[in-house]
Amino acid sequence: MHSITLVFDLDSIDTEDAEIKDYLRDNQLSPRNTYTDVYEDKNNCHVMEFGGCYLGRHLEAIAFIQRDFVEVELLTNFLEENVEFDQYLIPKNQMITHLVSRLRTKDSFVVKNDELCVSLSKLDVDREIKEIV
Repeated sequence: MHSITLVFDLDSIDTEDAEIKDYLRDNQLSPRNTYTDVYEDKNNCHVMEFGGCYLGRHLEAIAFIQRDFVEVELLTNFLEENVEFDQYLIPKNQMITHLVSRLRTKDSFVVKNDELCVSLSKLDVDREIKEIV
């Protein structure tokens, strides 16, 4: 027997939190225990505890939701650090959205030291920019 604990920081809400909570609600998955507590360095967390068998077959879907948002966030940060958007006529947000949709593939990411990272180069980005401008 094992437990699954989901922790949501109420003071710094992650973009995927709402979608994960919607998934739980839509699949009628109710925690056996829920409370507000301190977790690591966060003082205001909504904690949901589930039985491992009860939530088990849904963990892959929840992990996919989280990974989806993390990939977009990582790519967005990578683009903001590597593209000089001022030189293009396309608005920055529109260009980022377009580039993320084109560059977000399974080959665009690697896991280094147990952390997901972007594996693109500036040349990869420049090639895509040339296609859209």
